[in-house]
Amino acid sequence: MFWMQALQNISASNLIITLFYLHRGLSLAQVFYLSIIWSITNLVFEVPSSYLADYWGRKKTLILGIVLGGFGDLLLIFSHSFALFAIAMFFISLCFAMFSGTDEALVYDTAKELGSEEKTLGHLGRYFSARTFLKIGMPLLAAFLAKDLFDWQFVSLILVDLTAGILSLLFAWFLVEPKHYFKVEEHEGHILKDAVKLIKTDTVLVKALLTRTVFFIAMFILWRFHLPYLLSIGITILPIGIMWSTVHLVNFLINVFIIKKIAHKKVMSRINNINFIVVLVILLEVVFIYFGFNKWCILLGLGLVFFFESSRWPLYSQLYNERSYSFNRATTLSLANFLKSVLDIPVLFVGSILVGVSPFYPFVFSFILVLMFYVGARFSKNDIRTV
Repeated sequence: MFWMQALQNISASNLIITLFYLHRGLSLAQVFYLSIIWSITNLVFEVPSSYLADYWGRKKTLILGIVLGGFGDLLLIFSHSFALFAIAMFFISLCFAMFSGTDEALVYDTAKELGSEEKTLGHLGRYFSARTFLKIGMPLLAAFLAKDLFDWQFVSLILVDLTAGILSLLFAWFLVEPKHYFKVEEHEGHILKDAVKLIKTDTVLVKALLTRTVFFIAMFILWRFHLPYLLSIGITILPIGIMWSTVHLVNFLINVFIIKKIAHKKVMSRINNINFIVVLVILLEVVFIYFGFNKWCILLGLGLVFFFESSRWPLYSQLYNERSYSFNRATTLSLANFLKSVLDIPVLFVGSILVGVSPFYPFVFSFILVLMFYVGARFSKNDIRTV
């Protein structure tokens, strides 16, 4: 699974994808609209795809997702209008819907079948490290290949993603699916109901869903437009590539060794601490921009924001898995992404408006979002004691 995930998430084009959209004639607002289309697609297919994973099989669902994502990448190469980009985004979102929850459930059930369920956080940490393993050098490669921002340079990076997807498909083909420890056929009509009931009755899970989701959306707003913004203040693409490679490298190392770092503390305490750090670094970035700090301070601040946000993910995955059951684990995990898609639509729409007014406003908006949900949905001492 490590190499399947690493190749599927190589994301060679991620660094320059917003510039690619702009190069092909889209406005920055339309780039945000593409993200809204992605979210609507995910909203519609998130839970059905996870039901498919629980009933049809995790492995088959992952293979289907890789094929759909590859078709979306292929469409990107030939897209020169908003309509074609929207269709490509539809298929790329379908790929994500097939993966979300399914892959983590497969990791958890495999650990349980091997008798190492108590080490799931370590397994998840190593699995999440796969998402950044090949990304470590990709931003530098992308910055070098697309340094002149020519069309063929953008296309070459998309072809790298497409090739990696084909290799990922080969690794997925040889996966061995573990038992779900529950006969899905006997409960297929109750999977969604049980997962929704779990979320309704578990306040800890609700808080986890809200903080993980809202913090990620806030970061996504900044990620979507950060490259044209940094270029506009005089930073070339190479230092941006170095920043992203550094973020991926440190995240990779943390995910690999995460079990050693947090084994002595409760996961919820760690989540509270790192969420507080995210709030602080976004505030720091707002201060840098408002008071006109040096452009390198702004770049450093953004790097810290993206690093701390992404380093939270294995912690949340462990918490989700601890509070759900094997038979509906993929469904429960994907309901988190379902919630994200619901919130994405209005929040990204606001972001599309703000980015057209001033590049400073999206930073303030993101800070307000994370501050509100950190204060309102952080885990209480009672939550931590009762687990």
